Amino acid sequence: MDTTTFTKICREKLAAALIQYGVTDIVTADKIQITCDIKGRCVGRAGYSSRGGFRSYYLKFNAEAIAKYTDEMVDTTIAHEIAHIICYIRPALGRNHDAGWKKVCRSLGGDDARTHTMKLSPGKTITRHKYNVNGKVIEVSAKRHKQILRGAKIVMRACGTRITHEMHMTSVVIKPDTIVQAAPKPAAAPQQTGGTKADQARALYLANQNLSVAQIKQLFIDVVGLTKAGANTYYYNITKKG
Repeated sequence: MDTTTFTKICREKLAAALIQYGVTDIVTADKIQITCDIKGRCVGRAGYSSRGGFRSYYLKFNAEAIAKYTDEMVDTTIAHEIAHIICYIRPALGRNHDAGWKKVCRSLGGDDARTHTMKLSPGKTITRHKYNVNGKVIEVSAKRHKQILRGAKIVMRACGTRITHEMHMTSVVIKPDTIVQAAPKPAAAPQQTGGTKADQARALYLANQNLSVAQIKQLFIDVVGLTKAGANTYYYNITKKG
């Protein structure tokens, strides 16, 4: 998808959200700046500037992410950033990524995840550190790596296992001109032989953990027959509750 089309969709979703939360008397969608000029691993950002007691709100997105991960950007990232705008306008609703913000995000169709799994070209030279946690290889940032080396309690959310320096495998330096390929398309789903929908969804999740959140949820919809809301719920239950 090109950035012009993405911006149009974003503004439409923004206008609907402002009406949904009754804040059009404070700001309208056409007054909020939307750009697609973010570089690096960040896929979206919401914020505002203040001058003379007046706030100017803005939304920024990553053009590379829009091109490579169109569905996830449209279905998830837009709602994530608009939820921040709503909370900036009505602080009583929530702040940062707290429970209030999550409620707003979900009401706009987002999945309230704080981070993404999109593979994007870095905006500057970065170092990623690989760890082997119970047989699963994960990557952490240089900041998180230093915390682990200092003995900080860093836990892998999916399984609750604490990451220690003994699990460190290797470190990789990634330069700005590194070309990062988009995530692979979903692998053919395994044939399901009975079991509940929850069992089928869990099997799909375990077989496709290399995919993005949006792609896994789409598998839940296409293969298991869940609704979008159902896919969100099943994904939450599988990844958060185990």
